Amino acid sequence: MVLDDDNKKLFRMIVVFVCLAIIAFFLKINFVSLTPTGDYTTYIETAKFFSGTNEPNIYHYRILKPLQPVITTFLNIFTEDFDQAFMLQVFIFYLLITVVSVVFFREFFNRDRFLTAAGAAMFLFSFPMLGFGLNLFTETGGWFFYLLALFLTLKFLKKPSEKLVWANSIVSTLGFLYKEYSIVGYIIANLAIFFAPNLEKEKRIKYFAILNGVFIAVNIFWQAIVYLKYGYTYFDWYIEGGLTGAPAVYNFWFIKRSFFAILLLGWAFVPAALLSINKLDSINKKFLYLLITVPFICLLWGGVSSRLFYVTAPGLIILSILGIDRVLRNIFLKYILLATIILVNILFLVKGSMYTL
Repeated sequence: MVLDDDNKKLFRMIVVFVCLAIIAFFLKINFVSLTPTGDYTTYIETAKFFSGTNEPNIYHYRILKPLQPVITTFLNIFTEDFDQAFMLQVFIFYLLITVVSVVFFREFFNRDRFLTAAGAAMFLFSFPMLGFGLNLFTETGGWFFYLLALFLTLKFLKKPSEKLVWANSIVSTLGFLYKEYSIVGYIIANLAIFFAPNLEKEKRIKYFAILNGVFIAVNIFWQAIVYLKYGYTYFDWYIEGGLTGAPAVYNFWFIKRSFFAILLLGWAFVPAALLSINKLDSINKKFLYLLITVPFICLLWGGVSSRLFYVTAPGLIILSILGIDRVLRNIFLKYILLATIILVNILFLVKGSMYTL
């Protein structure tokens, strides 16, 4: 297969970012301490349970979202160590989300080299990604499915097709079985079908049926199994998990601090983006409006953390980059600024406490 010049440029950028991601991963896990959490323990014990081990505790809220422990169980066949299997999964999804981030921002920024590189860099090397994604959490997988759904939605808005709807339905369904973040991408995908221009009524109804039919059928089936076997539902999970910790941290100061951690220095350029939004084409503008509104349902999660709020990152990063592009004209200065933003993220990772952000 011979690649044209455009695809060669894309391939080279992906290779560069994959190499940088590999370096970031191994530097993080070797030189910045990992953070054991109760979440990590419950995922590991659920994976052992799925492998046939008689675990004393069964964590029903992990079985509600079985894909992560199932993958850990599968990878354990090769690693013969559940802890290593867990980290291998983090590594694999970090590489996958690296590829998706490049193609996503490239699609939005119409193949502009700097804007694409800036988007991927700010997403992959942000404080939440380095602090939580490359750690004993399940974020890289959840964010991978979420960002992939956003990419498919953007492609759909530009050129609607049944194949893209099927693909998005499968990705959103798998994502929701992995982590609840995917519900945000699923909602955006539905709204994109509703707002897609020049789409016949029959096709619009058909696309709604495909997107929601697969997602609803699979999740109802699995939730029914969990309820019939364990008497447990998402309502129980939300009451027990989402709301119990909320009173301690759910206040303006903690929320503001967590949102600040998503962009850090990048926030300085968001106001300038307001002067550039109207210059976007109608499709990108419509998609961006969805991307900077819908993800803020993360405020309903119950917890407060830049990790939980990171579903807002794609839209916020786009705003920051539009602001940078508006303020600076010299390409050399743009890359210097981008490097400075990434350096600030790393300094916060090394010097700060992620539990305050």
